[in-house]
Amino acid sequence: MNIRILLLMLFLTNCNPKNSKFEDDYSPNIFLTNYWKVDDKNLKLKFGDLIELNIGEENIKAIVLGINPENDGNWFGLCFLNGNQIFGRKIPQGFNGHCVDLFDFSYINEKALSNYKILKNIKVNFKKIGRGMDSPTKNIQEILRDYKNGIEERKKKQTPCDDKLGELDPVNECYFPLSKIQ
Repeated sequence: MNIRILLLMLFLTNCNPKNSKFEDDYSPNIFLTNYWKVDDKNLKLKFGDLIELNIGEENIKAIVLGINPENDGNWFGLCFLNGNQIFGRKIPQGFNGHCVDLFDFSYINEKALSNYKILKNIKVNFKKIGRGMDSPTKNIQEILRDYKNGIEERKKKQTPCDDKLGELDPVNECYFPLSKIQ
């Protein structure tokens, strides 16, 4: 009797992630940002703020997708934009050639954040935002470094999801349309 109930439950829930709408549209819980723990009401930046950073001759656009409060202040997780494309990556999930879409963040402490302006706030769906790579930065110059490195990595040909498990040095970095997080 217990085996029949178990089989029925497996049949109804369909454990195959490739066929699961939830897995295709949303990020797995282990990658989700901690947005539900942070009240951004009184912070200088809010979730979804599209900002422009002026670093020397460079103007970099980024969107705030993560906020981590620490003893030394709040750390803002910035996901860079190149035009209307945001920095992301596709990494394998399981062994069936299915990849999960994640976003790359550079974290900067609020005390080191300077020369920026808020352009607008974009309503984001946090169930679609999983953190792929994060890089803590000490200063605004390291933000510029991360941005430039990210642009260079995304010039390489991305390794298809089916080949990533066998590839010794896969290229995971890619761009996603800004609409992917809404």
